Amino acid sequence: MVDYKEFNKPDLLSEFISELDQDHGITFYVYQIKRKFEVHVAYWMQGRKSLNVVNAYRKLAHLDPIEEPQNIIVTWTWVSDHMEGNAFDGCIMKDKECIWDLKADTNDNHIDDYKEVALLAKKKGLISWIDYPAGHEMHWDRTHYSIPKKENTVYNAPITLDNIKKITIELGR
Repeated sequence: MVDYKEFNKPDLLSEFISELDQDHGITFYVYQIKRKFEVHVAYWMQGRKSLNVVNAYRKLAHLDPIEEPQNIIVTWTWVSDHMEGNAFDGCIMKDKECIWDLKADTNDNHIDDYKEVALLAKKKGLISWIDYPAGHEMHWDRTHYSIPKKENTVYNAPITLDNIKKITIELGR
C-alpha cells in the first residue's frame, strides 16, 4: 500500500478516491506515487534495451526481473512527475484484482470505468490520458494521473548523464 502523503496533494488524492467509490461505485487502487531514480531508469530501459540489460537495471533498483514479453516501453520520459511526487498510477479493482481491460464497466453504468476515472480526474484539476489527443504517447496510459506542470510544487531535474554513468559503473558495464 502506498502512502498518499507521497503525493504533493494528498488531500486531493484521498478525496478523488473517495468520490470514485462513493459517487461512482468504482474501487480505485493507487499502486505507485513517488518513484526512486533507479526505479525510473529501470522502467525507462524497458523496451529500449536487451532483456539482460533491463534486468540488470531492475536488479539495481530492487525490482523483480521480467520476461521478454514484458520488455516493452512503460515510460516515455526521462523527466517523470513521479520522481517528485507529482503523479500517481492506479487501476480499477474488482474482487481484489486490478482490472486492466480499458473497456471495463465494473459499476454497470455503461461507461468505461477508466474514462469515468479520467473525467473525474479532469474535474479535480488532474491531468490524465483523456487530456492528450489520440496518437500521443500519453493517450494510451490509462493508469497515470498528474498535477499540471504549472501547479507542480517541485519540478524534478532531468536525469543527467553523470547519474547514468554512475549507475552504469555500479552495474560494472
